[in-house]
Amino acid sequence: LKLCLIKTNFAQSVMEPLLPGAGGKKPLKAPSPFGWWPLWQEIVPQDAEGGGTDKALLVANLGAGVMIGIRQGLSAIMTASLIFTTAGVPQLNDMFGMGISMMWFSSMISALWYGLFGRMQFGLIGINDVIGILWGTIGGQVGVALADDPSKIAPTQLAIIGVSTVLTGLASILFGQLGLGKLMLLFPAPVTSGFLGSIGLFIFKSALQIASGVHFRYLWPVS
Repeated sequence: LKLCLIKTNFAQSVMEPLLPGAGGKKPLKAPSPFGWWPLWQEIVPQDAEGGGTDKALLVANLGAGVMIGIRQGLSAIMTASLIFTTAGVPQLNDMFGMGISMMWFSSMISALWYGLFGRMQFGLIGINDVIGILWGTIGGQVGVALADDPSKIAPTQLAIIGVSTVLTGLASILFGQLGLGKLMLLFPAPVTSGFLGSIGLFIFKSALQIASGVHFRYLWPVS
């Protein structure tokens, strides 16, 4: 644990040079009720020698922003497909188009919020495909439970997404205020690797279902 904390402190000084305690004579972020107030230097890099705009870094920032936007846009489509198409419920399948818009909007808001108040100027935040898998599984259970009243399937799924999103946000704020994020360093690497591998397998199976229009059990078509 001590070694992990030492590595964390070193990473903070290297990856977070604009935070208090990072050293140097650079302007530092001021804390805010939501995290940290942004600095102009994060958006428009300044030349350390001349004091003007560092055009090379500015172009790099713009290029990185475009690439991240493309990545987040594709991730939003994938997450929407996990939520609304994997369960094979017609009422949820009809929501796929709206689901893509929901994921795009969520990704935009989360990226804007972290860009303004985040602690790392190199950070990236957005929708998570893990929760998409969970919501897709819950959607299948909702379809079974409300098979006698299909008109309630779509509103129930939207209510589940909304409530779980609010609760997740509140829990994240609470864990952050209590400083519990460092406990994630204690997770063994094999556990994390296995978890990520299972996510990839599930996404691959979902891609096969969407491309073929056939429902799969594991990696075998069943209908």
